[in-house]
Amino acid sequence: MTFTKQLNELFFNVEVSDFSNSMLDSFRKVSKLNYVYNGIRQRNMHTMMEMKSEKAWSSRYFFYFTESPLTNLKIEKGEIEISLGETDSLKKILDITYRLEFNDSVSARLYFENIKTLFSKVSTKSKFEIEDGVGEIAQFLSIKKEEKVMRAASFIMDKVKSTNKFEITLLFGNEFMDE
Repeated sequence: MTFTKQLNELFFNVEVSDFSNSMLDSFRKVSKLNYVYNGIRQRNMHTMMEMKSEKAWSSRYFFYFTESPLTNLKIEKGEIEISLGETDSLKKILDITYRLEFNDSVSARLYFENIKTLFSKVSTKSKFEIEDGVGEIAQFLSIKKEEKVMRAASFIMDKVKSTNKFEITLLFGNEFMDE
């Protein structure tokens, strides 16, 4: 198992590491995902700079799920949000947000510990910490010849005060990338 394959498993085996434009179509084909397009195009400075065009806009695509991508682990629900930057002639994935929600701390802790174990096995570096106001953080980095690139991911587990539920969020990148 490689870091990339382990990461893709969380995304129902859709290739996410290269942010390719075909990713949206791949997610639409996964039967366990419920696809929702919000239909709202937004113009903002960040998108214009990222797309190198004053006529750029962004749109968001949501994929919801209730079955865990990792076997034998329970979640209440999950969400994959893809932000897509567009111009008249170009489409580019700008960001992916991955969130899992749990009804109780036991299920969230079990899932988080499982993620820590799985990613520790395929990472060259890992770091675990608790940060006030953020939650429990697990950071992973993989620099392996067979993957031909550096991969980094952070997982944050915290209790959401507004819902009183527990959440695990995946962020691409981490502080190891600055070293």
